[in-house]
Amino acid sequence: MLRLDGVHAYYGDSHVLQGVDLVVGEGEVVALLGRNGMGKTTTISAIVGLVPPRRGSVRFGSDELVDRAPYDIARLGIGLVPQGRRLFPELTVRENLTLAMRTSGGASWTLDRIHEMFPILEMRGQVPAGRLSGGEQQMAAIARALLTNPRLILLDEPSEGLAPIIVEQIGEIVADLRDRGLSVLLVEQNLPMALAVADRCSIMSKGVIVYEGTAAELAADEEARARHLGV
Repeated sequence: MLRLDGVHAYYGDSHVLQGVDLVVGEGEVVALLGRNGMGKTTTISAIVGLVPPRRGSVRFGSDELVDRAPYDIARLGIGLVPQGRRLFPELTVRENLTLAMRTSGGASWTLDRIHEMFPILEMRGQVPAGRLSGGEQQMAAIARALLTNPRLILLDEPSEGLAPIIVEQIGEIVADLRDRGLSVLLVEQNLPMALAVADRCSIMSKGVIVYEGTAAELAADEEARARHLGV
């Protein structure tokens, strides 16, 4: 569903992504792991056009994404759940979700379906998003992305700042999305959560992919975890 081939991306003169190759298949969860500052979020930004690659290819199905505007990329069926959630804090939960809704083209995700998956968001619908707990904000951010009716979800550090029991709930949500037929690229530093939900794992270091394998292979490879992740 998603393929990056030799992607190079820069911030000004800083060469951040240095030939990234990455594949996400249809209906699978791929975890992109790595220490801070290794290029994981930049990879997400390159996919959605926020940091346009200078070289390489980013293909979503049959569509080339390089040189497309971010809004065009989103309309192709890629949903982004950004690091830090980035909800509108003064708007209510329902207003945040309504803004993202797409009703054209036989939209499969509706508010009713979102409320079935996240009942807390219906209960908290009239509450300003800035007053939600961290876990509730993360659910709202995921719900907002789903209401764009994507085929691929990009999740950037969804466990960041959350209590362990909430992290477990987020992992269950990611697994549920896969079971519903969505593909997921999960950028994460919480290794236990990533291993619990991912089909395959890629590790990034200094702007390149340095390890690829199944979640089970990485769980069993103590040397690779110690060398690339320090765990």
